[in-house]
Amino acid sequence: MIDIAIIVPLVAPVARLRMSHAFCPEEWRGEGVPVLAWPEWDTRGFALLPSEVAALVSEWLTEPRKDGRRIILTRSEVAVLRVCRMIADGADIRATVHFPGSAYPPAIVDSTGEVDAWPNGLFSEDFEEVMAIRRAQQKAEEKNK
Repeated sequence: MIDIAIIVPLVAPVARLRMSHAFCPEEWRGEGVPVLAWPEWDTRGFALLPSEVAALVSEWLTEPRKDGRRIILTRSEVAVLRVCRMIADGADIRATVHFPGSAYPPAIVDSTGEVDAWPNGLFSEDFEEVMAIRRAQQKAEEKNK
């Protein structure tokens, strides 16, 4: 079993976030927990493509090492979704999403990959854009009838 804390900082300054262990769950501190920090950026500061982020997260979670606790520090929707998908696909992973710097409680990812208590509006931009595109398409279809 791999126990994952996904840290999604909402309001903390970026300079403070470099100390990623400071954002791990209290009970995990001092354990030498492996951290995948900012998988959406390469070592030179260039943004990775979403497919590269998903592949990196998958590879990091499936690489051979003993079971245990791991932390993903990210603001990438793709990274969070990949963990949810891996759980839904049957991976032996338990995940909790934390939102330090906010009043939101941690969200639990269940065995189907669903997240309870997700903050309204977080990572909703893509969905809202797709819905806006669909509404525009429907208007164009109606206009062309």
